[in-house]
Amino acid sequence: MYSTLPPHVKRAFRGMAALAYERELVAATRRLHEAFGDWNGSLETMRRASIELERKLAKAYKYNPNLDVAVAEAVLRGVIRDDEIPDEVTGYLWALLK
Repeated sequence: MYSTLPPHVKRAFRGMAALAYERELVAATRRLHEAFGDWNGSLETMRRASIELERKLAKAYKYNPNLDVAVAEAVLRGVIRDDEIPDEVTGYLWALLK
């Protein structure tokens, strides 16, 4: 469905995806940082974990052909609040969430 959306709606979805990506990356980085104190592995293991995390989030929010679905899931998980949803996206999100 994302590929058929009007350009201004795609732009709004990309903005929301960027917001979700940043928030999830920051939250996951904090968790990694907190776990670092208890880490018994090597720094290389920690580096690999952070790279894998970034790849996972990039796949979800940067390179996803179904970006509308990824954004809808972020809304459902509370990563993006209802008051942060642009008006031009609301109808499309409700259609996905039905």
